[in-house]
Amino acid sequence: MLLKTVSVFTGPLHYALDRMNQPDKATVYYRKALKLSPGNPQVNNNLGNLLVKKENYAEAILHFKAALQVNQNYKKAHNNIAIAYLHNSEPHKAIAHLKTALRIDPNYSGARKNLEKIEAYQEKRETVGTRHH
Repeated sequence: MLLKTVSVFTGPLHYALDRMNQPDKATVYYRKALKLSPGNPQVNNNLGNLLVKKENYAEAILHFKAALQVNQNYKKAHNNIAIAYLHNSEPHKAIAHLKTALRIDPNYSGARKNLEKIEAYQEKRETVGTRHH
C-alpha cells in the first residue's frame, strides 16, 4: 500500500513541479517520496533526471544506480545514467549502459540515438587526433 500512496499522491506532484520548470520544489518532493519508499526505481530515476538538469551528475548517478539495483532491466535508467556518465566525462561507462539498454530492448530508439552520437563523436575525435600526429 505504501508504494501506491507514493505513486498516487506524491508522485504526480513532484513530476508536475518538474514539468512546470520548478526544479527546486520538485527536488523537495522527490526526496520526500524517497523517504516513504527509498527503493522506488521510478522516483530514483526521475530525481536523477532532475539532478542531471541541475548539472549535479555525481548525485544523479547515485539515484540511477539505486533504480537499477531494484530493477536491472529498467532501460530508461540505463539510458539516463549513460547521459550522466557522459556529462561526468566517463564515456566508456555511458556506452556500456546504452548497450545494456539496447540488449533489454533492441528497438529502444533513445538509447540507440545516444549511442550513435557518442560513437560518432569518438570517431571524429580519433580522426582529428590522428591527423595532427
